[in-house]
Amino acid sequence: MQESPESNLAMMTEVIREAESMLAAQLSAALASDQRALVFAGLLAATTAAIASGGIALILQNQHIWMGIMAMIIAGVMIIAVGLAMYAARPIGFEFSGNRPREWAADILACRPLADCLREQAEHYNEMIDANLACMKQNGQYLKAAMLICALDLAIGGAIFVGLLICLGIS
Repeated sequence: MQESPESNLAMMTEVIREAESMLAAQLSAALASDQRALVFAGLLAATTAAIASGGIALILQNQHIWMGIMAMIIAGVMIIAVGLAMYAARPIGFEFSGNRPREWAADILACRPLADCLREQAEHYNEMIDANLACMKQNGQYLKAAMLICALDLAIGGAIFVGLLICLGIS
């Protein structure tokens, strides 16, 4: 049984509506991810400043220079994590739903059927959704890398720092 042009048009309208809904949801998720990345970068920057300040103080006082150097190394690695988190939130080319009315001018002048135009719009939205997913995935990987570097830096650096405390007999 073949569908009527009216039911095909209704289906295409629903497909467009769902695609626009998906694009809006992607935008919300991407903005939330950017916010997470920026908050994390800010937290790391403050932590990095505190660790570096402590390291500089130890070095300048000529006391426990190795601990000061270790603190500076930890802060230096933390700067990499800050950079990755900030890069994850950088401005990107993100696809938004909708279109410019002038883009329909040629279709209107050619009297193209609405269903054909909506099919093309749905194909375009599908490409936009795929492009957004690729950007979001890549930025998520940068944020995960920042988190991993931070965790490893603090764990390994912290263990070495505690080892220095023990070796140097500092209480």
